[in-house]
Amino acid sequence: MLHFISVKYLTFKSEGIAQQYLILLGKYRKEMKKVLGIGLIALTMMGCEDKDPYLKTLQKCNLPGWAVAGTLTNVEGFIVKDADSNYYIEPISITSGSDLYPCNLPEEYKKDQSLIRFSGNIMTQPNNDASFELTSIELVTYRNQ
Repeated sequence: MLHFISVKYLTFKSEGIAQQYLILLGKYRKEMKKVLGIGLIALTMMGCEDKDPYLKTLQKCNLPGWAVAGTLTNVEGFIVKDADSNYYIEPISITSGSDLYPCNLPEEYKKDQSLIRFSGNIMTQPNNDASFELTSIELVTYRNQ
């Protein structure tokens, strides 16, 4: 517990004791300023963490020569596992036949029937191949729930 005492309300038997008290009080205040300063710096650094840990773990796809043909933002869709054990995204609000095969789907999202919200880039190549690069993803729920 901190006690801040004003010197004008204290009486001392000798002037030397008063001077020593003032010296100690000054040192105590300097130390408290250092402790509070370090504490504030630590709190500031802790407050800078990412709110969504998956945003920083999504790796860019290694697609040299590919170009961004379109961008999707905050779209909901289902993770689907096909017969060959490949995972793709079946968007809800986009017309059928527009399944997206992400090249950077994190392992923790490879769960069939998961409802997700995602953003990303539709990537194309001159020979009309297409891929999808996720830029953000979050789990909403499972289809069976």
